[in-house]
Amino acid sequence: SFRSVGVTPLIVSAVAFGAVHGPMWLPGMIAGGAYGLVAMRTGRLGESVAARAVLDALLAACVLAGGAWQLW
Repeated sequence: SFRSVGVTPLIVSAVAFGAVHGPMWLPGMIAGGAYGLVAMRTGRLGESVAARAVLDALLAACVLAGGAWQLW
C-alpha cells in the first residue's frame, strides 16, 4: 500500500526522479516528492500519473507558446 510508505523511501525515490532530469534535478526532485506524496495520501497511483500528465502538458504549452526550449 502506498499509504504505508515511509519518509526514507519517499526521499530516495524523489532524489532518483530528480537525478534522471539532468540539469533540472532540483525541480525534478521536488516534483518527484510531490508525486510520491500524492500517491501516499490517496493510496493510489492514478492521481500521481494524472498530475505528471498535467504538468507535462503545461510545460509543453509554455515551451511551444514562449519558445522556452531550455525547459524541454
